[in-house]
Amino acid sequence: YDGGAPATEYAGATTANDGSYAWFIKATTPLGPAAKIKIVDADHSYGLSVNSDAFRTKGALTVLKPGANGVPTYTAGVAGTDIQWQRLGNIATVNICYAADGVSFPTPCTNIKSAFAMTADTMTITDWTPPQTIGIGYKIRVVDANDSTVSIDSVAFKVQGKLTLTAPLTSATWAIGETRDITWDINQGNVANVK
Repeated sequence: YDGGAPATEYAGATTANDGSYAWFIKATTPLGPAAKIKIVDADHSYGLSVNSDAFRTKGALTVLKPGANGVPTYTAGVAGTDIQWQRLGNIATVNICYAADGVSFPTPCTNIKSAFAMTADTMTITDWTPPQTIGIGYKIRVVDANDSTVSIDSVAFKVQGKLTLTAPLTSATWAIGETRDITWDINQGNVANVK
């Protein structure tokens, strides 16, 4: 395998000449549009070899959080929501965005993070604040900042509001036959109606 100077790696050891070889493409394989495979005669030193046409190698991404255990639920407007993902291949930077309907992602995909540096294969951000718009079909998308064809969407998750009951409190006594106000505060989310 030759990804262009100086990136060269051996795809495999000597193998039987049966017309096929299952090449596991390692995470360290350089990414790019100019990769080539070279097959050589391993038993003779006179240099019989064949080069492939140029082809493209690209990385891959996996979203770990929000995960697939049930429907994750986050609270609108509450900072500190985790997003975690993993890269396969040497993807240098990613963009991260969300879509409230799970489909209409912004272009470019940068409404959470733009050009976030990948310093490890598994990364987590802990400072996302879900928007105030409540909904059940949210998705996160992680995109290679240098190759928009490499992207992954999370599972669907829910963003809910937050209410605080202010009356009655635990020390209250309400008598039968009285009319009392039940009160609450809407702390987070665009909650239109309650019951």
